[in-house]
Amino acid sequence: MKILSLNLSEYGNGISWNIDTDKILTLIISSNIDIIALQNVRFAPDLPMTRMNHLNTAEYLLQELTKRDDKYRNAQLIFNPSVYFSRRDDQTKNKICCSANWEGLAIISIFPFIETGTRCLSFNPDSIDTKRRITQYGTVQYGKKCLTVFNTHLTIDHNEAQSNVEETISYINSLNPRKYLLTGTFNFTPENECLSFFLSSDMSDLWSKMRPTEDGYTCPNEYPTRRIDYMMINSKLDPYVKNIELADLKITTENVFRHKAIISEFDIL
Repeated sequence: MKILSLNLSEYGNGISWNIDTDKILTLIISSNIDIIALQNVRFAPDLPMTRMNHLNTAEYLLQELTKRDDKYRNAQLIFNPSVYFSRRDDQTKNKICCSANWEGLAIISIFPFIETGTRCLSFNPDSIDTKRRITQYGTVQYGKKCLTVFNTHLTIDHNEAQSNVEETISYINSLNPRKYLLTGTFNFTPENECLSFFLSSDMSDLWSKMRPTEDGYTCPNEYPTRRIDYMMINSKLDPYVKNIELADLKITTENVFRHKAIISEFDIL
């Protein structure tokens, strides 16, 4: 089983959106990915795929995957908005919440989901981070076995990061999954004490476990200097790990906020 995690920040924006999307699709298919966890999924009027097809970025990727590879023909998708952006009313000029402009998380799986859910993480209105954060999960069934994939995108405010981490751990513990993986953009580096909370909760940092001598920088894509994207696994999943690697999508456009993809492989099929 191969799992990919990718923060879609700025992918799909600008004149190169179709080139960017093609590179993502090519990576997924060539790597034979089974489960795809996506952060910064967007549904917005300024996105070409929203304007043309009324699809969010995850829906569009899945639509195109089904066209290119029969493996994904019956794939399932879950997505959860985390924040709705406001727009100005044309007449009153007041800001109003717009349900047609949101950002969130998504998981695509070739295996059927048997359970899904989302936890809204606490939001401090005084924080420098204006976005609400969530942790989502999907439990997939392969044969007679199950794997739970948690997907998250934590706050950029380091003063609020601990509460995001503690609430995510609490959410995982409340569900008590047997084998699980937590992935996503944590927005802090391995030196941050918040990582220790995950490590003391029956989780291991898969990159540090498999590639302890490599920095594993994930952002920005072209000249990475930080590792802020992770895959964590619990002890029950540990015996099945085969590999973890980073994938450079080789995006050449100007935006510097793009992330590398993380790909892990498990011998559990």
